[in-house]
Amino acid sequence: MPEATKLDRSMMNSVKAVGPDSVAVQPADGTQRQIGLVVSKTPEYLAKRAEALNKPRAVIGQVSVE
Repeated sequence: MPEATKLDRSMMNSVKAVGPDSVAVQPADGTQRQIGLVVSKTPEYLAKRAEALNKPRAVIGQVSVE
């Protein structure tokens, strides 16, 4: 799949889809981390998300709620 970029603390990181519900992110230090996406069974949502992830300069937002 084509790579996209993600803005994180003023550093551009590599983001690559690795499955229907996750992406691999490569921070500036060169390590690789997998981030889970929202789990959905809605075909329309999944198709739109897949299309968006394949666009150049796609951005992934992540929020943690405690």
